Amino acid sequence: MSKKIKIFLAILVIIIGLGGLYLTMNFKKVLSAVSGVINVSARLSGVSSPVNSNDAATKAYVDSLNAAPSNWTCTVRSNMSNNTPVSVTCVGSEKVINGGCEGYYGPYDTPITNLVGFPINQGWRCYSQSYNNVTFYVYANCCQ
Repeated sequence: MSKKIKIFLAILVIIIGLGGLYLTMNFKKVLSAVSGVINVSARLSGVSSPVNSNDAATKAYVDSLNAAPSNWTCTVRSNMSNNTPVSVTCVGSEKVINGGCEGYYGPYDTPITNLVGFPINQGWRCYSQSYNNVTFYVYANCCQ
């Protein structure tokens, strides 16, 4: 084998080695900066119990909380208005679990499809930027 080919192969090995090192370093950097949605189609195991409020919880940890929905008392609170925003609030020590909105207009009660709903102050609020002076309903599932 000629000296030029040996030098070329040696340089190629060095480049490939550095490329692997670069990829390894970048892979580690990516793993330490993962954010956003991660979809896992396999089962995660060996996960520790949560310590911080934003840690993921294991099934065993959640099951141990003794706060299963079967122990809750829930009530649907609702409100109606001809203008938006329209809100409803849970009562006393109730906490809002979820909620929703409905709106209708016209003589045939045509549904409004662009309502926006979100939790607010232990209740639920809905609004529409496109419609007003129509019938809006808001509801909140309130539990304690």
